[in-house]
Formats: sequence, structure tokens, C-alpha cells
Amino acid sequence: RDAKNKAQAATRETSRQLSRARAYLFTAQMTRVNQIRETDPIRALELLDDLTTCPIELRDAAWRFSANACRRRFVATINQRSFRHTISPDGKLLAVVLQQFDPIAREMTAVVRLVDVPSGKIRAMLPGRPEGIFSLAFSPDSSKLALCLGKPGSRTPKAEPEAIVLWDVKANKQLKVLDGHQDAVTSAAFSPDGKWLASTSRDKTARLWDVSTGKLLHTLTGHTKAVFAVAFSP
Repeated sequence: RDAKNKAQAATRETSRQLSRARAYLFTAQMTRVNQIRETDPIRALELLDDLTTCPIELRDAAWRFSANACRRRFVATINQRSFRHTISPDGKLLAVVLQQFDPIAREMTAVVRLVDVPSGKIRAMLPGRPEGIFSLAFSPDSSKLALCLGKPGSRTPKAEPEAIVLWDVKANKQLKVLDGHQDAVTSAAFSPDGKWLASTSRDKTARLWDVSTGKLLHTLTGHTKAVFAVAFSP
């Protein structure tokens, strides 16, 4: 009987130690969140959603306050730092263009964050584009994202062609690069059935592409100035 009592006491002590350790990890994680939530709210949300350090049963009012503060700060950050963002047609994904310094290339690059709208979590971070990203467009079924390459503030024609990058949102990989424009690609729009993509550019043209093959179908010329918008009829 004494052995049984000792075993039970040891079990209770182990349980208390585990509870103290979990509480300590939770407190430490909350401290980290409070330190960075103003400067990096997305990373702070990732820390808050870590089930190892922030298990469901420990998520108290302080946790909920921090999570809500991070989401509000993230929206404010988008307004301050993003010059382009768009929401997928199904309302589940937010694509945001942000400027980020590349320490290897020692220059600013444009990066795209795909953010899950309901949770605020980053779904993916697309590779940086030193040539800049002028605009974004989702396909009607939200499965593809078109990245229009070119720097919005640049008025000087570039020597190399600009392009549209087609990105597979679900697989998080590049599908195709549509080459042909001779200056920054300013906008893009998918046809309602998602089979075609229309693009515009500072090169004074609009172009029509086959999404499945990436082939250029038509080039619309005759514009006297840069073209900045395009749309399909329903």
C-alpha cells in the first residue's frame, strides 16, 4: 500500500511539474508576442497559434486580446506598407504585395504574402521579385494568381521584357511565365470561365493569353499611351 501511495504521489508531482512547465512556456510565448506584435503582427499570430506553447486550454482573455490586437495591426500594416493587395473571389485568401530588403542582392524586392482571411495566418510567401509587382489578379475559381511584373513608380521603359507570372495557389508553385510585354505589366484580368487572361502594359498594348498553354493569342495595338486597366464582359 505504501508503494501504491508513493506511486500516486509521484504521478501527481509529475503532473504538477508538467502543468508548471506548460504555464511557463505559455507565459514566455505571450511575452514574445507582446514584444513583436506592433512590428510583426503576422509572426506574432503564428506564435499565438502554436499549439505546443499555446495549447487551447490555456488560451485566456490575455491570449484573445493579443490575437485581436495582432489582426487589427496586420490590417493597419497592409494599409501602410502594401501598395497592392486583392482578395480571392471565394473570400478566403488575401494576396498582399510588400517591399522587402534582400540582403544578398542588396536591393528592395517585392514579395507576395498569401494570407488566410478567417485566421490571419500566412498561407505562403512567394519568391521576391526585384523587378517589382505592379498588380495582382485571382482567377474566378481562386486557384490561380497572376503577378504583373513591373515597378509601379517607374516611368522609364525597361530594356528587358516584362512578364506575367501564373501561380498555383493550392500547390504553391509557379505554373507559367507569360513573356511578351516590353514594359511594366500594369494589370491583368481572367475571363469569367478562367480560360483566358488579358493583360495591359506601359508598352501601349493589351494582350490576350491562353491560360492553359501560356500562349499569346492576340496583341491589341493602337493605343497612344500606356494602358492601365482591362476587363472582360460577364
